[in-house]
Amino acid sequence: MDQQKLPRKYRDYLFIKNLRYAFTIITILYLVFIVFISINSYTYILSSSKSKESTIRSFLSSVYGEYEHKIMSLAYSDDLQKALSGQKDGVSRTNRTLYDFCNSQKIRCNFLLMDSLLHPVSTNLYKDNLDTFMESQLLTRICLTLKDSPDQFYVTVNHLYYDNYQTGSLLFAKKIPESVNCPGRILIFDLRYSDLYDHIWQYEFSRVVVTDRYNNIIIDTQYSSAPSDKIYASTKHYASPESLALSFFHGRDYYISRSATPDRNFQLFTYSSLMFQKQLLTYGTCFIVLLLGISSLFIFRLSSSFTNRNLSAIDELVEAARHIGQGDLDYQLTNQTFDEFQILNNALNRLAMDLKKMIRKNEELNHYKQILEIKQLKSQFNPHFVFNTLESIRYSIIMKPEIAANMILCLSKLLRYNIEQGHSETDLKTELDFLEDYFFLQQMRFGACLGYSLDVDESLYSYRLPKYLLQPIAENCLNHGMKHKKSIHINVRGMSWNDYVELSVIDNGSGMSSETLQAIRASFQDEKPDTVHFGLYSVCRTIRLIYGEHYGLFIDSVPNEGTRVTLRLPPVTDDEHVF
Repeated sequence: MDQQKLPRKYRDYLFIKNLRYAFTIITILYLVFIVFISINSYTYILSSSKSKESTIRSFLSSVYGEYEHKIMSLAYSDDLQKALSGQKDGVSRTNRTLYDFCNSQKIRCNFLLMDSLLHPVSTNLYKDNLDTFMESQLLTRICLTLKDSPDQFYVTVNHLYYDNYQTGSLLFAKKIPESVNCPGRILIFDLRYSDLYDHIWQYEFSRVVVTDRYNNIIIDTQYSSAPSDKIYASTKHYASPESLALSFFHGRDYYISRSATPDRNFQLFTYSSLMFQKQLLTYGTCFIVLLLGISSLFIFRLSSSFTNRNLSAIDELVEAARHIGQGDLDYQLTNQTFDEFQILNNALNRLAMDLKKMIRKNEELNHYKQILEIKQLKSQFNPHFVFNTLESIRYSIIMKPEIAANMILCLSKLLRYNIEQGHSETDLKTELDFLEDYFFLQQMRFGACLGYSLDVDESLYSYRLPKYLLQPIAENCLNHGMKHKKSIHINVRGMSWNDYVELSVIDNGSGMSSETLQAIRASFQDEKPDTVHFGLYSVCRTIRLIYGEHYGLFIDSVPNEGTRVTLRLPPVTDDEHVF
């Protein structure tokens, strides 16, 4: 017997009762562990990083303010004016002032004072480093900028490499006022990269990147000193900060935070490592899962062993009920060792056998009922057509005997078709031939007042369908379409779609009101036939009995414009029988 069981109250009760406590304890442990990780991450990453970022931003703003204030005050000092005019005492005092200021700052700088011919007057740069700067495009850009705007305080990022730890980072430049505008007379402060690195590194971030407002890198602690070719692989830095939770659960190695100083002069990108928290979560999760697996296996085996010894007979009965409920009436219960269960087994076996007999009997009754109903429908609309035709012949015998003779010959062909076929199905080509004979008889009756046309795809000629589906619809067009019109034209169309075949009978007759149309559509849903439109009802009922409710007859009409009746049938191959 299949070992897979459906849920049972007693078995579920025992199983859930044993697992509930273990799962509850393990779940609480895991939730406590997650809370611990969250508190740890918030405390040691988010909270501490925000505090340290604020300190770094304040420090950068203060450094920026000190250098801005100093360079603006020195630009208008008398000592610099004397030094630039060539006075030795002015040069000496200027050197002392610049050296004292540079050495007193937390972030020391390289300074350079140039005269109007761009000759160095005072500097602390080594000769090779000074030559590098004087030959650079950076100096050219500074001169052009200050020449056009002599009152401007110019700040830019310096990516030039200098020896002996003099590599710069952020450069401040100010033109010294003079009565005659010239490209020189410039004072420059260049913050040293090494000092910035030493100060920012003490905050113990995995990485800190400081940029200007245009994302140009001022310092990147990923590099403790500037390489000889260039400081960075890229002179700009872009990052996409996200929340700590998203960084953690997206598997990021770092939590990236982005902030800026109030004056927007600096942007600060800090990288905080998540490796410890990720490892802690991984090891903790593995331990919890291992504990859960061992506990589940032990409890499951213990519960299953206990219940299987006591509930095997009930399992058999439940399995039998499941099979019978799913329609498997051939399933038979095995003999039981206990008399009480054997009585239940025998009762279920007898119930399954009785259900099989009743289902088989109902299928046979429904089949015969369907056949009788279809034959009854056909027997009702065939005599109706014959009666109308005989009436037309009776009038034609008196007026036009030769036409009457042709009509009798045509009628005999139709009756022979009805008798000799011996089946209730035919192909579409034969049905169309039958319909043309019918239209011929009606044209003898109505004359030029009746016109018709057939537009059917020849690929559908072999299509199998029940007999007499189209003639009652054509007869309905004549009976109701000419009530308020003197002539009518009937068009028969046929086409095949992917999922069905569509046959349409379209007339340009009187049409019908929306109330009448709704009443006819509603009558198609009743099992009791509509005596006024019995032809349409018979066709619709025949199609649905044979093919099912997805197919049938659909009617649309517009008053004084005409009516369209559409038959929707399934695609049936030539070697299949409709009924």
